Amino acid sequence: MKTVVSVSLGSSEHDYDVQTTFLGQPFRVIRTGTDANQQRAEQILRALEVDAIGLSMVHDHYQIGRE
Repeated sequence: MKTVVSVSLGSSEHDYDVQTTFLGQPFRVIRTGTDANQQRAEQILRALEVDAIGLSMVHDHYQIGRE
């Protein structure tokens, strides 16, 4: 079974762990919120041994100067 984990800086209130089938393949899909704790998110990411990782609520842009 393939395992997919989504690590979020969002609320852990919305966490889930489900097993499903997609295109005939069994999957385990896990969502883990870290309540804005970046160190906790890093710990989780470093410890994962899964088939795919998703990230959410992560800033993906940077400001340089006034732009």
